[in-house]
Amino acid sequence: MAQTFRLRSDELMKTDDLSVTLSQWPRLIDTPGMINQDFAVRHPGAGEIMLHMWDSISQQIWKFAKNAKTDACREIGIIYNINDWSAEQINVGSLILLPYLLSKSAYSKVNKKRRKITGGQSSEFFIKFVKSNDDLEEFRLSESVRKQPFVLCVGNLKNLEIQQVMVERHLIFAESLVKAVDICFKIFHVLQLQFPEECSSVWCFFDHTVFRIKEIKSPSSSVLFLGSQINLENGEK
Repeated sequence: MAQTFRLRSDELMKTDDLSVTLSQWPRLIDTPGMINQDFAVRHPGAGEIMLHMWDSISQQIWKFAKNAKTDACREIGIIYNINDWSAEQINVGSLILLPYLLSKSAYSKVNKKRRKITGGQSSEFFIKFVKSNDDLEEFRLSESVRKQPFVLCVGNLKNLEIQQVMVERHLIFAESLVKAVDICFKIFHVLQLQFPEECSSVWCFFDHTVFRIKEIKSPSSSVLFLGSQINLENGEK
C-alpha cells in the first residue's frame, strides 16, 4: 500500500465517483493505520500533532469559551457548569463547543443562495450523537443528509459521556472522540474531499490552527480569531 500511494492519490484526485475508487482500494478504509499512513506521506510531520497536543489545545478552547460567556452549553443541554468541568470533560467538551464558537461563519447554500445556519445545525454535521439503543447498521445504510465524512458518537451529550465513537458510513471504530476527529480530518485530506460547508469553519480550524497545513488559504475571521487564542507551543511534548 505504501508503494502504491502515488497511483492511489492520482486516482482519488481524478475520480468522479468516490465509491467506485474506494471499491478498488478497499484496504484504504477497512485496514487500521492506512489513513494515517497516507496522510503522513501527504503531510510529513503533521500526523501526530493533534493527539500529542489536544490536552493543551482543549484547555485553551475551554478558557476561551468561558471568557466569551457563550450560551452554547445551555443550547446543547450540557448539565455541568462549564467552570466546573473535569480535565476529561474539557477534552471532550471543547470539541463539542467548536461549532458553536465558530458558527458566525457557518453557511449553507440553498438554491444558490447562502443561508446562515446555527451552531446546533453545524454541530450535527460535525459530530452526530445517537442513543445506545439505536441500530448503527440501519443508520449507516439510511444516512443520506451528510455527504462527507463525519464523527458518530454513541453516548449522552448532556452528561458529556461517550460510549462508542466511529467515523464515516463505514463505521470506522475509534478509541476516543479526539482520535475520531483526528482520523476524520485525515480522511478529508487522504480522499481529497472538500469540507462540508455546514461545518467548514470547524474543519478549517483544525486545518489552519491545529495541524497547521493551511490548505485553506483564506479562513473565516472566526477561525482566525479563535486560532489567535491558541498557543501551540504550550502543548509540545
